[in-house]
Amino acid sequence: MRRIVFGFCLLPLLCLPAFADQAAWISKKQADAALAVLSEQKEIRNYCEPCGDAAITAETVKDVALSKQSDDYWEVHLNGKGIDLAYVFVQFKGTWVNLARVLDIPVEDVSTLLPESPVATFNDDEYAKLMRSSPAFKAADERLNRAWNAAQPLVPKADKEMFQADQKIWIFGRDQVLRDLARRHKYHQSVPEGILRAGAVDREQAFTFFSETRADLLEQYAKSLGGGRAEFAGVWSAEESDSQARGLLLDDGLTFVYLCGSGELETPPAQIRELPDGERVRISGRMAYLDRLLCADDLRVEKLAPLPKKEPEQGKESAVQLTVIGVLGGGEGDVYPYVTIADGEYFSFDMEAADAKDCRENAEFGGLIEVSGTLTTPARGLPFFDPKMPTACARLMRIN
Repeated sequence: MRRIVFGFCLLPLLCLPAFADQAAWISKKQADAALAVLSEQKEIRNYCEPCGDAAITAETVKDVALSKQSDDYWEVHLNGKGIDLAYVFVQFKGTWVNLARVLDIPVEDVSTLLPESPVATFNDDEYAKLMRSSPAFKAADERLNRAWNAAQPLVPKADKEMFQADQKIWIFGRDQVLRDLARRHKYHQSVPEGILRAGAVDREQAFTFFSETRADLLEQYAKSLGGGRAEFAGVWSAEESDSQARGLLLDDGLTFVYLCGSGELETPPAQIRELPDGERVRISGRMAYLDRLLCADDLRVEKLAPLPKKEPEQGKESAVQLTVIGVLGGGEGDVYPYVTIADGEYFSFDMEAADAKDCRENAEFGGLIEVSGTLTTPARGLPFFDPKMPTACARLMRIN
């Protein structure tokens, strides 16, 4: 699982909300395919994420028809009204999937799989409420704003655009970070105690904690830009999503700061090359950007005593035969890609298995697939399809 990196790379696929009307007028081929799918449904789900819908609504399928809008475009009518396929979800084997994505129609800011419930966004109303009711959140938010304002005029011109984009990503990405941490907690992985209340990830606690950690990073960046030295304490380790990328997982348990950036030495200093994984150190130097320290000659490394570590509770190990529908993720050539299911959870599986031939030959990354096999949930960590057991993978649907 990818650690949460509070820098420009945080949530790179996150987009600002899109406007409505994405898949209302479509090609005749797409419309025919939509008609075929909807005709087999007894009920659909309506949910428009970019519109900010607060609820998912069910609708019985009584009548489906097509309407020609121009020489090139058609519209699907459900129960007498035109619909936008981007905001319609249909059911396949117990899983609600987005109809536009089933038909390979490009859409933005829309979940492929229907969330169990709409995710409450950190909107202006909740922000105002927390500012009134939580002194801790208010203090953290004010500190964060001061840190943004202090760093802004010091940022090099070449980084200005990236810095402003990073600020927007942070503002709109907090809910996704919260969901990621809730998932880690669900599967008995480490999360900072500072975001927990009554044994669960708490929004107020989490947003307060996030603001504090973000302010820490910005203050160090501004200090470095002003001619001082940024200083971080944490554990030297590999980034979980990339065994080749090493850096410092800070003591907050969330932030990952990489070593080296623009203008670094071709070879990192010896004290960095010789650092063993798991060593807790304090590193000080100049920052290339919010998530990177320069590997310059003046980089300083000081060994520190390990922090007391509280392991998360062990869960119950299990192994069940399961079929899931989700999105094929990973990269070209990955032996163990993954299938992403609702709420951002994902399970790795063996693409080289004999019964995964259909996925190898016909499925594209980002496409809908169906994976069957033995889903193993360890006592601590994300579930995965056991590569030692038979696993099947097939593309969910083809439009002829």
